[in-house]
Amino acid sequence: MSDELPDGPEYVFAQAVIDRLAGKEQLKNYVMPEPFDKGDQVNNLALAVAQYDAAIAVMPQAPQPPPWKGVDMPDPGVVVATAAILVMTTGQVGTVPTIRRLSALTAAVLRRLRKWSPHDCELAGTAPWLAEITDLSAEEVPELKNVDGRVIFLSIRENLN
Repeated sequence: MSDELPDGPEYVFAQAVIDRLAGKEQLKNYVMPEPFDKGDQVNNLALAVAQYDAAIAVMPQAPQPPPWKGVDMPDPGVVVATAAILVMTTGQVGTVPTIRRLSALTAAVLRRLRKWSPHDCELAGTAPWLAEITDLSAEEVPELKNVDGRVIFLSIRENLN
């Protein structure tokens, strides 16, 4: 792709989430510095999990049209950008079980994103919202076979103007 085109809203949002999470002292070592592209970064992710016993990666999702209701006409310049935040831990470390570490790391991510917006304005509808939290299945990725995780889907409404 040409360097002359600006990043899409999903990549801009993903980088803002990365910057926010990496700004927290307790999370910064776990956060992958670039938006995650599973095609070329699985080995980096596996190394990060192995080195720190945990990792956080942010994967941009394809933008979606906002949910329109009633007679509103959809505006092609407004999309919902979603970032999938992958929170991963290795097996038990010391006496702390994996699920407890995963729960604590997930809670730390959610606390860091609470009451935050990548926009410097107080306009209604500019704050991200939690769309879903689900378990991460890494069974099909051999490099991550001993990793447990969760996926936090964070969405925001973006103007393409």
